[in-house]
Amino acid sequence: MTVTAAALRALAEHPPTDATARRELYSAAQALMFAVEGPMDTEFRMFFVMQAQAWAAARTTSDLNIFETLAANPDKAWKVDDLGEVSGAEPALLPASPSFKLGLKAHEGGKTLLSLPGFLAESGYRTPVDPSKSLFAKVHGMSIFEKLEQDPQRAALMFEFMAEHRKKLPTWMNGSISTKDFQLSDDDQTAGRVMMVDVGGGAGHQCHAFRVAFPQLKGKMVVQDLAVMVDMIDKRQASAIELEPMAHDFFTTQPIKHAKVYHLRNVLHDWADESAFKILEQLRPAMAPDSAVVIDEIVIPPTGANHKLLDYDLTMMSSASALERTEKQWRALIERSGMKLRDIWIYDVDMQWALIVAVPN
Repeated sequence: MTVTAAALRALAEHPPTDATARRELYSAAQALMFAVEGPMDTEFRMFFVMQAQAWAAARTTSDLNIFETLAANPDKAWKVDDLGEVSGAEPALLPASPSFKLGLKAHEGGKTLLSLPGFLAESGYRTPVDPSKSLFAKVHGMSIFEKLEQDPQRAALMFEFMAEHRKKLPTWMNGSISTKDFQLSDDDQTAGRVMMVDVGGGAGHQCHAFRVAFPQLKGKMVVQDLAVMVDMIDKRQASAIELEPMAHDFFTTQPIKHAKVYHLRNVLHDWADESAFKILEQLRPAMAPDSAVVIDEIVIPPTGANHKLLDYDLTMMSSASALERTEKQWRALIERSGMKLRDIWIYDVDMQWALIVAVPN
């Protein structure tokens, strides 16, 4: 028997009223969910502590009287700005999809989540922007960055987890997206121009993956991060793929000038706009006219964002007073930094991972 997604959605809109039928349908739907979910769906269901998330979401939504607002206007297609206006919450705090209400989530699990509604109420439902005053800092007594700095082993495990986590996801390094921005001319190669600077690139996982995926692209790569990260890189392996590890604070002047590409993966979502601007601000003066900043991050759609995207967004807000961004937010950040947004290439439709390409004005 073939059951279409459309038929299931139609059933969801008009479920049976009989209690027994509803329980049986609930059990069958749960079994179907487990049968068809992919590895990433399973990880989100188990790792991101959905029960605590649901409680925190419902509590904060109730505090803002959003349930009452939606119930009183069942046929209205609500926009985030509208909900912000009637609830008093800052619109950026609300998700891209009103149907999900507030998908509230924190990186450290239930302990942090249970503090979230009160934390938001105390702030007057303003979007947090200072990592030292994040929910994580309130619960743990220090920012997540300070905690990782104090515990290098934990930091290394966290970054290793992030690298392994992304291995399960689709990649842009499969030939589906042009690599023209990375290509050096013969004159560039003769002059020793750097092909790519991986800013905040950890232990160089992306540089290694890039070299495996595109062996025909010649040129030196540089991976920059704090010393605790680049010190973990095997120097002989790095040399074999023309990779130079460099300890560097991305809030300071970029030392590598005129690289073809300045690459940032999962960097800017760790920071609110003011700090993210300061990171990009260091890159713009270093760029040549044909340089590009290639940002590998999530682009949250204006409507219909799934719960996994909102998990990421609220994780960043709760742990670091940061955020995942919409196209509008990316464009504003890039233009403020003296560049223009040239392209957005979505390479993972489910998670909305994309290459965001910025070039000089």
